[in-house]
Amino acid sequence: MVNISQVVAKKMIENNKQGSIVNVSSQASIKPIHNHTSYCASKAAMDHVGRVMALELGPKQVNLYGQFNI
Repeated sequence: MVNISQVVAKKMIENNKQGSIVNVSSQASIKPIHNHTSYCASKAAMDHVGRVMALELGPKQVNLYGQFNI
């Protein structure tokens, strides 16, 4: 998710293209599931990376959307 988002964002910026990247995670990022520690943690990390990328890329007209926008 991080690698492909970085590649797409870089191309969008290089080509002066405005647009959006959508990252799909899971409700497990905000609601824990018993015996699924790694899965829930990875989904929460994915959401947080999306938040940071949105903060960094927003000024360059590249929007990120995902579970974290709820």
